[in-house]
Amino acid sequence: MARFLLFLMTILAAAAATLSLQSCKTPPPEPEPVGPTTDLIILPDGATMIARSGSPERALAEWIGRREGEETVVALSDAMFSPDRTALSPAALGRTARFADILKAAPDTRIELRADETGGLAARRAEQLGRFLEERGIVKARISLAGGDHEPPQSNGLELVVRRHPASEPALAPRPKP
Repeated sequence: MARFLLFLMTILAAAAATLSLQSCKTPPPEPEPVGPTTDLIILPDGATMIARSGSPERALAEWIGRREGEETVVALSDAMFSPDRTALSPAALGRTARFADILKAAPDTRIELRADETGGLAARRAEQLGRFLEERGIVKARISLAGGDHEPPQSNGLELVVRRHPASEPALAPRPKP
């Protein structure tokens, strides 16, 4: 019985070696393309990211890169938030994180979250969005909230307004200690 098991193990080992050598003859699979190279953008700090042409992230990054104009406005839709709540929707978490990455790369910008009314749902959403940006490393002094007394947003109640400003504060906030 032991001889039979030893014989069987030898045959299996030889078959495994043969199969592994044959697999070396096949060409490796081609990697799937991530997207056109035109989707790749380089941020002012040298970091790179993918942003589709026509997306708000791409428009913001290109505005920062051009260094033209005093401000740009990004309309934030209601779809970025859970219905009738201040919580960011799962899809919006990624988009907002990309906004934060772009804004961290441009420390000479200041962010104004403009709501259509003071104390309303849009204002509470602006506060929540400001906290999220802070958690992602944007210095609190760069973020301001505006509502009611300013020009009303053109979107459904909330806009992200980015302005150029001479850098005088640190670009990154210290990470909270665990």
